[in-house]
Amino acid sequence: MRRLLSDPEKIVRWTREAWNNPLRRLQVAILALVLLIVYATVGYMLIEKMNAIDALYMTAITVTTVGFGEVRPLSPAGRVFTISVILLGVGIATTAITEGLRLALEPVLWLTFQRRRMEKTVKALENHYIVCGYGRVGRQVVRDLRARQADFVLIDSDEGLEERLLEARFPFVIGDATREETLAEAGIQRARGLVTVLTNDADNIMTVLTARMLRPDLSIISRVVRAESEQKLRAVGAHHVINPYQIGGHRLALSMLRPAVNEFLHRIYHFDESPFIDIGQITLQDESRIVGQTIMTCDLRSKYQVNILAIQQPNGEMIITPAPDYILKTGETLVIMGPSEQVYQLERERPESI
Repeated sequence: MRRLLSDPEKIVRWTREAWNNPLRRLQVAILALVLLIVYATVGYMLIEKMNAIDALYMTAITVTTVGFGEVRPLSPAGRVFTISVILLGVGIATTAITEGLRLALEPVLWLTFQRRRMEKTVKALENHYIVCGYGRVGRQVVRDLRARQADFVLIDSDEGLEERLLEARFPFVIGDATREETLAEAGIQRARGLVTVLTNDADNIMTVLTARMLRPDLSIISRVVRAESEQKLRAVGAHHVINPYQIGGHRLALSMLRPAVNEFLHRIYHFDESPFIDIGQITLQDESRIVGQTIMTCDLRSKYQVNILAIQQPNGEMIITPAPDYILKTGETLVIMGPSEQVYQLERERPESI
């Protein structure tokens, strides 16, 4: 609260957000009505020397303007005070009734409760991914994460998307991904990784820089539009920089030169339909059963119907199509391929079960 009061810009933004929230407006109107009742009751007790019951009764008939008789004739000061209570009461009571009816009768009621539920969902998430931007690339990222049943929070600055995102029923935050408070609201301190796919490199660079300042250990992936921006994104902290246009060009060329390979990749990465084959990864821990075994003797293929395509060693070196007699070691990450459900099950297994 002290931090909010010290920043006038945040006060203005908080006030604007509160006023744009119908439920918050109703809450403020009810609070004002309660304060008015306290003000009027105490006023009658002090000015007219009434007891608490009589003062509360006078307050009730004055605020509601029902026209019942006074407890006893009022002094001139009491009449002036009563006029102030009537003027305040009519305005505050009318506002409270109007906001209550609006919430009850308009579709905004559904949106308000859905927004509250969404905020609780975001606050409860841990070890999730943050996706910044819901453009064409961002929608595909979200689609793939949902297909793989991964927890995520979407950030986008377009307020017009809110109703559509609520209907889609996945966690989101409407705000500027380059700002610290927006990333904090998305749970960056509890997140597993962040991908920024905003429409221009400047925003992506600023988002990566802000995220890196908040979480130095966070895994960050960024989209790049201009090739010359790749070095800048890496400099501010992006672990991986992806150029969708470059990847699209490779796939187009591949579809002409090696159509069978392209069809294979299409089956793995095309998630418009239910995926039936996928590529995953598992990292071997000290307690893993298959540590010390060879690729030939471990039971991954017989138990899970998956194949080991590659092995990434702890130093980052990648071994492609390792030999059958290769001995598996702690800390290595196995790149596996197989039926999607089997891959997902293996990734969810406890280390000692692998």
